[in-house]
Amino acid sequence: MVSVGSKSLPSKRHRIIEEDSLMGEREKSSNNHSSRRKGMGRKAQRGDRGFDGDSSKRNQSGGAANVKPASKRQSEFEHQNQFVREYEIATDYIISHVIQTLLEGCELDQLCCFLRNSAKVFPAIAMDRSGSHVAESALKSLATHLENPDAYSVIEEALGSICKAIVDNPLDMMCNCYGSHVLRRLLCLCKGVSLDSPELYGAKSSKALAKRLNLKMSQFDENNLQFSHQGFPDVLTDLLSGLLNCSREDMKYLQVDQYSSLVLQTALRLMLKQDEMLLEMIPLILGCNSTNENGEGVHIETDVAKEILESMKDNSFSHLMEVILEVAPESIYNELFNKVFKNSLYELSLDRCANFVVQALISHAKNEEQPTNLRPIDFVCKMGFLWEELAPKFKDLLKQGKSGVVASLIAVSQRLQSHEHKCCEALTGALCSTNESRISIVPRLLFLDNYFGCQDKSSWEWSPGAKMHVMGSMILQEIFKFSSDLVQPYITSLTSMKPEHTIETAKDSSGARVIEAFLASNANTKQKRKLIIKLRGHFGELSLHTSGSFTVEKCFDACNLTLKEAIAAELLDVKADLSKAKQGPFLLRKLDIDG
Repeated sequence: MVSVGSKSLPSKRHRIIEEDSLMGEREKSSNNHSSRRKGMGRKAQRGDRGFDGDSSKRNQSGGAANVKPASKRQSEFEHQNQFVREYEIATDYIISHVIQTLLEGCELDQLCCFLRNSAKVFPAIAMDRSGSHVAESALKSLATHLENPDAYSVIEEALGSICKAIVDNPLDMMCNCYGSHVLRRLLCLCKGVSLDSPELYGAKSSKALAKRLNLKMSQFDENNLQFSHQGFPDVLTDLLSGLLNCSREDMKYLQVDQYSSLVLQTALRLMLKQDEMLLEMIPLILGCNSTNENGEGVHIETDVAKEILESMKDNSFSHLMEVILEVAPESIYNELFNKVFKNSLYELSLDRCANFVVQALISHAKNEEQPTNLRPIDFVCKMGFLWEELAPKFKDLLKQGKSGVVASLIAVSQRLQSHEHKCCEALTGALCSTNESRISIVPRLLFLDNYFGCQDKSSWEWSPGAKMHVMGSMILQEIFKFSSDLVQPYITSLTSMKPEHTIETAKDSSGARVIEAFLASNANTKQKRKLIIKLRGHFGELSLHTSGSFTVEKCFDACNLTLKEAIAAELLDVKADLSKAKQGPFLLRKLDIDG
């Protein structure tokens, strides 16, 4: 037997093709889902009817009457044999490199011919270590031809044949490390998105975090996608429908599988703002009803809600839930909030994986872009639930290393202008006891883990040389977005730091962002100048570092003429080195140092 999905072909030098099955049945997978999967090949009939024993002699003698039946079966065999041949050359370690090169430079008709001929084994090729590169090269090459409008229909036909083969048995490809990657690229191609769009391959944690905390875009935006062509909406719809409908019975497994979860995440992101499609996809993925008892909206049963709640502690499912909350239409978001998250927020926040889902829930609360008369009636109640469940637990969350949840709540409070004063007070209370001076509140956030890891917190002091806490610095960046009258303890703490501590903060990439946020805040000029003066004598040194150059620029913009001249003089002293630094030429021009 031959197993294409797991590439267990006997030998590429002496392959045996059994008459009763060209491709054979797949080996039973470790996930026990193969019993429902279809074989990739088409069974031939048993016996010796496939070939005419005397056909060669009759063909030589020109016996036309006897040629047709034999040639029909022979061409059928040759057609099937071609599938195996396509698979073997595409998955051969050496030959696959040659095919990649050929595909990258071949004409459109040759490329489409290759894809049509290999369509039935395309999933098997994509699931192979070497073959996946061939499949990926073919898709990339296909995208380059879309600049020619006359090629659209030809490419659409080729993609349709590939997608048809995939939806016949999508589970193997979705759950395969190589196949899932190719499938995600195929989804992008059908959508019209650049195959190298970073948004679809998992943003770096720092970038995603910055978006979540309003330091960049607060949510994934369709405008961020690099659309390279108009896409193939009909092919994409058929592919998505095929993937989800064929996988309905296995969805509980697909939710928690690392690779299929990535495929589902990409599919959901590509459907952002297409609420009609999302209202079908999300309930199917979560295993809940697409309508409630009145035939409207989305309804999550109690038992399904419990399953979702428990599954959020799984790494793959938690990532999937984050994306669901990111793209969910309002009706689904509200149903998830009320049926799944409410009264479980603190428990989920303490979990290693589920806390990121809570952050997504908080971060994607609807903002004030909607007209007031269209905002949900329970908006205030929803913010109230978030506040009541989490704000009293700020200290516990920080102590347990779940500062991201705290940061998310502070960020949404600032963005929606709700519970702002209470959030600032809750954070202050988590870091300083009632009868304790608040002068150390900024240093404690800058060294958050170091502070909470200290046994005697009353004797904690600045940790020279230690790297500053990324999340603690992000919390401070959010804090300085609030009105200055709400965050006076933080302003006082920052401007009262010792000069050496201020300099160390400016040299640290995370600390520098805090200083920049403060200088961009609505704190008064006198307070800003108080901090800038502490950096005198170090502006030249700071300007030579990428992160420090931005701090120098912010200081220059925020200070008076005397300090501007002092900064310019320090930069002139290092002009030669600064002109060679990454940001140096820009900084010299922006601050008009020569002038």
